[in-house]
Amino acid sequence: TGRLAALAPDGTECRPYQFANASLEDLRQRLLAVEVEAEAGEVARVLAAMASYDRAFREEFAREHDHFRLLGEDNVRRYLAIPTVRVRVDVRDSFFEIFARACAVRAAGCRVTMSMPPDLAHAAVRRLDEMTDAWAAGIEFIEETDEELAEAMRSGDAERVRFAAAERVPAELRAVAHEAGVFLADAPVLAEGRVELLWYLREQSVSHAYHRYGNLGARAEERRAEPG
Repeated sequence: TGRLAALAPDGTECRPYQFANASLEDLRQRLLAVEVEAEAGEVARVLAAMASYDRAFREEFAREHDHFRLLGEDNVRRYLAIPTVRVRVDVRDSFFEIFARACAVRAAGCRVTMSMPPDLAHAAVRRLDEMTDAWAAGIEFIEETDEELAEAMRSGDAERVRFAAAERVPAELRAVAHEAGVFLADAPVLAEGRVELLWYLREQSVSHAYHRYGNLGARAEERRAEPG
């Protein structure tokens, strides 16, 4: 079983950090409130991952970045969420791999589709279903065979699919993904949000020249990089 309480140096319980993402915050409170059947340390690892995902999204992925601030020109780097991400469940997936992927997708601002083979009885999936009712339409649990998942990829209904490991991707699905131009993310699931959230976002670069023949107009007083 796993339950995590935040403790001060003197051993007394202290108020834990509150997530900005409402879905993650609700799940965090539920994980702290009940005993969860999981391998030792798995719940604590999920909670640490959730905190990293929430922080990475707020500090990096939810913002627009202009590192150069050139005079007369904006060069913005920003991130756009994939609308819906399919998280493909395998019988070998751990508690952490199931919960962390769902939380990372939600932290990135995407809708989660938990895709399971028919008749797969996975305790962690059942627990996730029970504990995410507050996510409402933000998460969906479906049963589908590999063939049905392949058809969803061909039809454009599965734009991004997240597996927990490369060896858990059937060769047939990898071939269909290649043909349909669907990205299969199959790297190990990480608790570091700055890396894990990249699987659920598109990076976009936008350049805009705001000067008019050298005239900076209303933005003339902005602090920008000195011209070379």
